[in-house]
Amino acid sequence: MHVVFQFPIIDCRPLLPKNYGKLRYPEWPNPTINSKPFIRHFGAVRERNSGSVSDWTGETYYYNSLLAMQYSDLHKQGFDIAPYIQPRDYDYYKGYYVDDYFKSAIYDSYRRYYSDGYFVGKIEAGFVDNTEKKINAFSVPKDTIDLMHILKHYANLPVKINNKKIKLYKAGRLLAKSYYKESTQEINWGEDFNIYSGIKENNSSIWILSAIAIP
Repeated sequence: MHVVFQFPIIDCRPLLPKNYGKLRYPEWPNPTINSKPFIRHFGAVRERNSGSVSDWTGETYYYNSLLAMQYSDLHKQGFDIAPYIQPRDYDYYKGYYVDDYFKSAIYDSYRRYYSDGYFVGKIEAGFVDNTEKKINAFSVPKDTIDLMHILKHYANLPVKINNKKIKLYKAGRLLAKSYYKESTQEINWGEDFNIYSGIKENNSSIWILSAIAIP
């Protein structure tokens, strides 16, 4: 299963006096890769291996934003695929206890910042787990799978942004504030983020890509 959290960031600095110190580079939506552009404490610009959708601006390149948000032992942040099946139910199946083989694990992740070059940007936090593999391998009854339980697990993952610990679903404002600071000349940093930044976070969204239908 592939789960993606999107944190939209609205950047109005191009409309404000003197651009409020916004750095000129990288030049979105098509930065020059040869110059190895980057944003402080975010990461370097990369080109998407799979390309982009022609009708969507700003999807070809992204900041590899691993430095913007850190995880803690993500490989240990597994979750119960079917939480309503009682653990240790002694229904031996292929030599495993119920609570062992119904446990899913996150084995890959990424953090990326995209921009259309004007006002709209977003940070994506993506996770890939082995939920589908477990469901297919052990014929987990689909009526025992709780999708909301899985989403809540991801939403409550602990993350760290600028040394501040927070749950993933609350990360939008801190990410927007961090992006403002790291993409602005230091001389223009304002003390009041709301008044001076020209940056506004928006409601996050969650996308799920799955090869199987989950009720």
